[in-house]
Amino acid sequence: MKNKSLLLVVVSLVFSLFVINCKDEVKPEKNGKFEVFGAKISPENAINLDEAIAKLGTQDSVKIKITGKVSDVCQKKGCWMMVNTEQNECRVDFKDYGFFVDMNGKGRTAIMDGWLKKKVLTIDELKHYAKDEGQSEEEIAKIKMDVTEYNFTADGVLMQ
Repeated sequence: MKNKSLLLVVVSLVFSLFVINCKDEVKPEKNGKFEVFGAKISPENAINLDEAIAKLGTQDSVKIKITGKVSDVCQKKGCWMMVNTEQNECRVDFKDYGFFVDMNGKGRTAIMDGWLKKKVLTIDELKHYAKDEGQSEEEIAKIKMDVTEYNFTADGVLMQ
C-alpha cells in the first residue's frame, strides 16, 4: 500500500511539472498601448540601441533602458528576440529564463529595461539559434565562425 501511495504521489508530481512546463501561450498584461512581459517597467527614458551601445563604450555591461524594432523572435516559445536599428542588431533574452514574449512580435516596437553586454557567440550557439529560427540544415551547416554581437538581458519588456 505504501509503495502504491508513493508511486501515485511521484506520478502526480511529474505530471504537474509537465503541465506547468508545457505552457506555450504567452498572455501578457496590458498597460495602455503596451503589452507587458516580465517585470513592470515604464517607457520613460528609453534610448535607442545605437545610443545605448555608445554608452556601453569600453565597459563590459551597462544597466540601461532601450527601445528598438523587433526583427525576429524565437518560434519555439518566444524565449529570445532580435532588436535592430540601421547600424546595429541586439539579441534579447529574458532574466533567468523567467518569461517569454509573443512569438508574433516581429515588426513591433519594444522597450526593454535590463543589462546590455557585448557577447561572442560560439558556433554551437549560432547553430542552436539558427535551428530555433527554423533555418534549414543546409543553412545551419554554413555556420563556420564565432560572431560578436550585443546581448541584452531584459528584466521587463513593453511591446507596442
